[in-house]
Amino acid sequence: GLPVTVWPSEANFILFRPEARSGAAVWQALLNRSVLVRDFTTMAGIEGCLRVTIGTVVENNRFLEALDEALREEHDEVSLGGA
Repeated sequence: GLPVTVWPSEANFILFRPEARSGAAVWQALLNRSVLVRDFTTMAGIEGCLRVTIGTVVENNRFLEALDEALREEHDEVSLGGA
């Protein structure tokens, strides 16, 4: 499995915390791949967490593919665009 901690959910979203990289770096890496998730990395009690909304099978598969790529990136820098 992917190196993330996942909280159980009965809603249409999943809260997870990346273990291999910072949540902020993973959020940016997903955004760079045109995959948007909610950034909760600075929210008290769930620091470092991201939240993804459940979508279609195609959307979910694309998210999992992008997340796998984002977690494998070797650098842990948050790009501010440009460069």
